[in-house]
Amino acid sequence: MGQVYLARDTKLGRKVAIKFMSTLSERMTQRFLVEARATARCNHENIVVIHEVNAFQGLPYMVLEYLEGQPLSRWMSARRLPSAQAVELMVPIVRALVHAHELNIVHRDLKPDNVVVLDSGAIKVLDFGVARMIRETPTDEDANDCGEAATATTVQGPAAPTASPTRSSSGCSMRSRERTALYR
Repeated sequence: MGQVYLARDTKLGRKVAIKFMSTLSERMTQRFLVEARATARCNHENIVVIHEVNAFQGLPYMVLEYLEGQPLSRWMSARRLPSAQAVELMVPIVRALVHAHELNIVHRDLKPDNVVVLDSGAIKVLDFGVARMIRETPTDEDANDCGEAATATTVQGPAAPTASPTRSSSGCSMRSRERTALYR
């Protein structure tokens, strides 16, 4: 959805990351704003900090804290972790998601590329680009992809090693309304 550049905040004398939208459409602009709002609401040590949202020559952008480190996917490929260390690594990620869920925000795109292991060893969750703000009472927007009300009865299947969308009794997938996050 966007391209990220390293920049320098000349007023505060610090490095920042600037994320520009790569496609200009009303739908993508709204999605970009949802990402910015969700990130801004999540004031947590394990979630990237957003400093500003604006536009330059008609292209929306957001200024984020610069993270010195590497994506979890690259970090994991360089080492073999004992089980205890892998669980310990997940604790800050879970804390970040719990915090977002307490604010009625569902990340919906949790994957190793959206988690950064900082050079200091700290963990940051980023990219709330497909995040969803949860409302306590469903609206027409919360309908599933078949146009049914989001309160349809769901069919529970056996647990699987990969995440799959919730399905209504008619077989249509439900949009994420519950406090869940996908992991790929």
